[in-house]
Amino acid sequence: MINVLKIHRRVFGSDDKINDWIDENRNYEPSWTLLGYAFTLARGMLTLEKSKHKSIILFSDGDPDKCRTDECEEFLEYDQLIEAYECREQGMQLLYIMVGTTIDEQRAIDVAGGVQNTLKSVL
Repeated sequence: MINVLKIHRRVFGSDDKINDWIDENRNYEPSWTLLGYAFTLARGMLTLEKSKHKSIILFSDGDPDKCRTDECEEFLEYDQLIEAYECREQGMQLLYIMVGTTIDEQRAIDVAGGVQNTLKSVL
């Protein structure tokens, strides 16, 4: 198993630098999860690609989609499980890297389409 955190520490140098980078580059508030919408966008982009091999790499803790603004309704209409299934049905490989201190492992496995498509990082 790949230790993702060790790789990040090598690239960034410290946990504080990793957290600073995340804070500077996030587009949404902490605890928001919009994976269903992300799968929809990824599927749309990858459908345009000519390559036979198409992969989506996902880093998440397995939480269901959630957000807290007026814009949420349009994002939440895309169900994670359905959108991930549609990606797999179109031949896209999903790799779900489970990260975080509390992980919904079964949900991550369900979204990925099986345990063979998951990795669990160790904190």
